Amino acid sequence: MQHSYTITIRKFLVVVLAAAAFSGAMTSSSRAGDLAGACSPNAIRYKTVDVGQGVTSTTPITAPGMIVNFNTASSSSCIIILFSALAAAETNETMLVRALLDGSPCESQAVNFRLAGSYESRAANFVCAAVGPGMHSARIQFWSSNGAQVFLARRTMILQYVK
Repeated sequence: MQHSYTITIRKFLVVVLAAAAFSGAMTSSSRAGDLAGACSPNAIRYKTVDVGQGVTSTTPITAPGMIVNFNTASSSSCIIILFSALAAAETNETMLVRALLDGSPCESQAVNFRLAGSYESRAANFVCAAVGPGMHSARIQFWSSNGAQVFLARRTMILQYVK
């Protein structure tokens, strides 16, 4: 069991690094609404939750345990949120996931996190630009596209920010 978990984390890290490299290579001319920029996070906060959660809500709800509070002294910075989970959805259903900073959606769009089927590992990255100094709260929300059951389990949220 331990060996299997280690392989899953290695695969997750490869996917995250590949996604970060790909997103860094995109420019604003590649797609309407794309973002490009740079920031240099120097601190990390994280949360992990092992318990599963299912919902049928068609409006976004905060994934239990997926709130990270942080303080930054920087006058202009960004945060990077890495999110992974085991996800499942009922037949003909799509689960959507987004990141919020202080109650407002980050510039990164909500993503189709899981189509119908059994539990599978999924990951998404979000960027919130123009974060001012002070205390902030970042969270992950999820919801069902059509009102059928969607599930998240073994969730991890990693927040990179400028201290």
